[in-house]
Amino acid sequence: MSNGIGRPHLPRSGRRRQRPLRAAPLGRHTLWDAAGLLQAQDTRSASAQLIARKRLMVQLADQVTQSLKRTRTED
Repeated sequence: MSNGIGRPHLPRSGRRRQRPLRAAPLGRHTLWDAAGLLQAQDTRSASAQLIARKRLMVQLADQVTQSLKRTRTED
Protein backbone atom coordinates (compact mmCIF):
# COMPACT_ATOMS: atom_id res chain seq x y z
CA MET A 1 0.00 0.00 0.00
CA SER A 2 1.31 3.47 -0.86
CA ASN A 3 0.67 6.85 0.69
CA GLY A 4 0.51 8.54 -2.71
CA ILE A 5 4.08 9.84 -2.81
CA GLY A 6 5.85 6.61 -3.67
CA ARG A 7 6.56 5.37 -0.16
CA PRO A 8 4.68 2.49 1.40
CA HIS A 9 2.21 3.48 4.07
CA LEU A 10 3.36 2.44 7.52
CA PRO A 11 1.08 2.24 10.52
CA ARG A 12 2.00 4.52 13.43
CA SER A 13 3.90 1.79 15.24
CA GLY A 14 5.96 1.07 12.10
CA ARG A 15 6.98 4.71 11.82
CA ARG A 16 7.97 4.82 15.49
CA ARG A 17 10.14 1.77 15.02
CA GLN A 18 12.03 3.56 12.25
CA ARG A 19 13.01 6.50 14.51
CA PRO A 20 15.76 4.58 16.31
CA LEU A 21 17.08 3.42 12.96
CA ARG A 22 17.33 7.01 11.71
CA ALA A 23 18.90 8.18 14.96
CA ALA A 24 21.73 5.65 14.70
CA PRO A 25 23.47 7.18 11.63
CA LEU A 26 23.08 10.67 13.09
CA GLY A 27 24.60 9.54 16.37
CA ARG A 28 27.45 7.79 14.57
CA HIS A 29 28.17 10.90 12.52
CA THR A 30 28.14 13.03 15.68
CA LEU A 31 30.63 10.72 17.39
CA TRP A 32 33.01 10.84 14.41
CA ASP A 33 32.62 14.61 14.28
CA ALA A 34 33.56 14.87 17.97
CA ALA A 35 36.55 12.60 17.41
CA GLY A 36 37.67 14.86 14.56
CA LEU A 37 37.43 17.89 16.82
CA LEU A 38 39.61 16.19 19.42
CA GLN A 39 42.24 15.33 16.82
CA ALA A 40 42.24 18.69 15.06
CA GLN A 41 42.12 21.02 18.07
CA ASP A 42 43.17 21.08 21.65
CA THR A 43 40.41 20.23 24.12
CA ARG A 44 39.99 23.77 25.45
CA SER A 45 39.42 25.37 22.07
CA ALA A 46 36.98 22.62 21.07
CA SER A 47 35.13 22.41 24.39
CA ALA A 48 32.05 24.42 23.36
CA GLN A 49 31.64 22.34 20.21
CA LEU A 50 32.15 19.12 22.14
CA ILE A 51 29.53 20.15 24.69
CA ALA A 52 27.07 20.86 21.86
CA ARG A 53 27.66 17.39 20.42
CA LYS A 54 27.24 15.80 23.84
CA ARG A 55 23.89 17.54 24.25
CA LEU A 56 22.80 16.31 20.84
CA MET A 57 23.76 12.74 21.75
CA VAL A 58 21.78 12.96 25.00
CA GLN A 59 18.74 14.24 23.08
CA LEU A 60 19.05 11.43 20.53
CA ALA A 61 19.31 8.81 23.27
CA ASP A 62 16.26 10.26 25.03
CA GLN A 63 14.22 10.32 21.81
CA VAL A 64 15.06 6.70 21.06
CA THR A 65 14.25 5.65 24.63
CA GLN A 66 10.88 7.44 24.54
CA SER A 67 10.09 6.00 21.12
CA LEU A 68 10.89 2.46 22.30
CA LYS A 69 8.74 2.92 25.41
CA ARG A 70 5.78 4.09 23.29
CA THR A 71 6.25 1.19 20.87
CA ARG A 72 6.29 -1.36 23.70
CA THR A 73 3.12 0.04 25.26
CA GLU A 74 1.30 -0.05 21.90
CA ASP A 75 2.27 -3.68 21.19
